[in-house]
Amino acid sequence: MNNEKLKMKNQLFALLFLSILLAACGGNSASSHLISGTIENGVGKTLYLDNINGAESVRMGTTEIKNDGSFTFDTKIVQRGFYRLGITPSNYILLVLDSTEHVTVEANADSLLKNVKLKNSKENEVLGQYFNLMGQYKVSYDSLYQYYGPMVDKDTTIADSIGIVFTNQNETLKKKYTADAKEIISNNEGLMANIYAFGFFDDNDIYYSVDFFEKMLKPFAKGYDNNLQIKSLQTTIVDFKEIGPGKPAPEIKMQNPAGEMVALSSLKGKLVLLDFWASWCGPCRKENPNIVAVYNKYKEKGFTVFSISLDDKKEAWLQAIKADKLTWTNVSDLSGWQSLASKLYKFYAIPTSFLIDRNGNILKRNLRGKDLEIAIEDYLAAEQPDTTQN
Repeated sequence: MNNEKLKMKNQLFALLFLSILLAACGGNSASSHLISGTIENGVGKTLYLDNINGAESVRMGTTEIKNDGSFTFDTKIVQRGFYRLGITPSNYILLVLDSTEHVTVEANADSLLKNVKLKNSKENEVLGQYFNLMGQYKVSYDSLYQYYGPMVDKDTTIADSIGIVFTNQNETLKKKYTADAKEIISNNEGLMANIYAFGFFDDNDIYYSVDFFEKMLKPFAKGYDNNLQIKSLQTTIVDFKEIGPGKPAPEIKMQNPAGEMVALSSLKGKLVLLDFWASWCGPCRKENPNIVAVYNKYKEKGFTVFSISLDDKKEAWLQAIKADKLTWTNVSDLSGWQSLASKLYKFYAIPTSFLIDRNGNILKRNLRGKDLEIAIEDYLAAEQPDTTQN
């Protein structure tokens, strides 16, 4: 029960925390930058201003909120980019400071991010739109959690089924908010505030819309060598374009349990699910029965699985293969996260999978459950001759 609830919460926290680890931007000429505003319920509290570069930050200064709730920062901006204005390490908002424009902030000290208003700066007004969108998603997510959480508390035997329903409904919610974030991006091309929007998207979102995000990052192609976040995003785009739909699947040759070298290319002519997993990976083991069911359903139609384990202990790997009844091709270099596989296929979490067509080209990434079956059915249907035409 507790694990299921924690899993639900982690889906939100991963999105929230990813979105706020933002890097500082290029450009080193110092300029005086005035930030002012009013903080409700903040009288006597101290505000800090930090320059952020990845997970590191530099304190730029502090100021006290006056009796009327007003505050003022007049600070030298050494590096153009994202800054954190906060009261505590967990209660803060982000600002884009890149000129001498006067940014005005209206917020509540109880939660600076909730219903914040940023004025007199296009960058920060757009950033405020993202903050509010994130807040709306959190409210929707919490409503879902509060509805399903008590069900799991009362009956732990339904945790798995409730978890599936919860995940599906949360995915529907997430699609709405990611679509809204994309619309904001499209209406405000070239703004650095859009870097914040990457927090709304997971790897799959970026993978399937890589051209959109490549265009989004184009204004930052030069002059941002010191920006760790932008550099990381640019690398992600390059990586995903290399292994995108239609690209040849990179060759992998590793040992099977018997010690024989087996190449992915040896399965050319079959529809292949290239599956990355490990015996110690709970979500992988949970997904394995689904893959077994799909394999048994479609193996006579030319579908198979090529499983690559990120285990580093052979015995654990072999025991998991037996326990989960993985009767297809299993290989591993027993190198854990140092495996060549993760480098070739550009992934940083498992389970990860790729559906590869009979010609050895990538079709889809990270298909689960019914989505995998639908993709297989669509592919097989496309192979059938059209009998409706003469």
